[in-house]
Amino acid sequence: MSEKDAARPMPKLSSIVTQLISGAETRLEIASLEASIAKDNAVKIGVNAVVAIIFGLFALVFVSVALLVIFWDEHRVIVACALAAFYLIMFCFFLGRVRRLSSEMPFAFENSRQIMQNDLAALRKTFGQKEPETDGASTVSAADGLTRESPNASK
Repeated sequence: MSEKDAARPMPKLSSIVTQLISGAETRLEIASLEASIAKDNAVKIGVNAVVAIIFGLFALVFVSVALLVIFWDEHRVIVACALAAFYLIMFCFFLGRVRRLSSEMPFAFENSRQIMQNDLAALRKTFGQKEPETDGASTVSAADGLTRESPNASK
C-alpha cells in the first residue's frame, strides 16, 4: 500500500450500507417513473392504433366494394388487380416505416442504466478498484462476470 492509499481513510461499513440503500431507493424511484411513463405512452399508442386500424379497414372495404361495383361490367379484373397492388404497396410502405421507427426508438430505462453505471464507477472509486476497460461495444460486470452488449453497439 502506498502512502497516498494509507492516508485516505476507509469509510465506515454502516455509512456505506446506508448510502447504498439510499441510492437503491432513488434508482428504483427513477426506474418506476420511467416504467410508468413508458406504460402510459404504450397504452395511448395502442388504443389509438387499434381504433385507426378498425376505421381504416372499414374505409378500405367500402371503397374497394364501391370501385368493384362501379367497374363490374367492363373492367372488374383490372380494378381488382389494381386494388390488390395498391394494398400491397401500402402494406410494404408502412411495414418499412414501422421497422425504421422501431429501430430508432430510444431504449427503455436508458437514464436508469446510465445512473447505475455511474454509481458503480463511484463505488469502485471509493474502494480504490480499477475501472474495467471497455471499448464501448460491451460492458463487463465484475459482480457477475457476464459480458453485455451495448444497446447502440450494432448501430
